[in-house]
Amino acid sequence: MENYFIEGTEDTPQINFNAETHTFTVSGRSLPENAIDFYAPVLEWIDTTLNENDAMDFIFEVKIEYFNTSSSKQLAKLFLTIEKYVDKHNVTVHWFYE
Repeated sequence: MENYFIEGTEDTPQINFNAETHTFTVSGRSLPENAIDFYAPVLEWIDTTLNENDAMDFIFEVKIEYFNTSSSKQLAKLFLTIEKYVDKHNVTVHWFYE
């Protein structure tokens, strides 16, 4: 399993998966012009990673300071993707907010 990283911008969140700690973090602001296009490879990577690996602990951290409606739909898809694997993996979600 390898690290997965997308640098955040003013309008897109940073996506960071640390393969050593099995921690996946989404942080920053999520206002992409096309949220479906931005999140599609992230969702595919999560689905593939959770499907192809044996049972292990995963931590998903959400540290988004602001997100728009289209991003909220993609975040919901992210959680639905994770939910498919709760019988196979020990998944913990931490949602950080002010």
